[in-house]
Amino acid sequence: MLNPKQRQAVRLLFEAPEEKVAEMLGVKLDTLRRWKGKREFIDAMQLAATETRQSATRILSNALAHAAERIHEMVAIGADTQPLKPDAKVMVDMLKASGMLEAVLNDTGESESLASILAQLAQEEDEPDSD
Repeated sequence: MLNPKQRQAVRLLFEAPEEKVAEMLGVKLDTLRRWKGKREFIDAMQLAATETRQSATRILSNALAHAAERIHEMVAIGADTQPLKPDAKVMVDMLKASGMLEAVLNDTGESESLASILAQLAQEEDEPDSD
C-alpha cells in the first residue's frame, strides 16, 4: 500500500516534473525514482492515467456535442430568419478533422464512436413523434 507521500506523488507527477515533485514532497529525487519503479506505484500511476483520460474524454465529448448543437442552432436560424438545412457533410468533416469520430471507451468500458452516437441521434430525429 502506498504511503501518503507516495499517493501525493502519483497526483503531482501529472502536474510537474520529477525534480519539482521531489522538492515539493521533501524527498530526494532518487527516492521518487525508486518509488516509480515499484509495482504498486506503477499500478497507481496507470490507474490515475486511465481515470484522467476517461475524464478528459467525457469533458471533450460534452464540449463537442455542445459545439455541434450551437452550430446546428446557428445554421437553423439562418439569414433573414429563414431556416436553413444544416450541411451534415460539413459538420461530419469538422468532426473528422477534430479526431472525435475515433472510437472511445464509454462509461461502461465499451468502445463506441461519436459517429455511431451521431447516427443514432439522427435516426431518432427522423422518427416521427409518438405523441
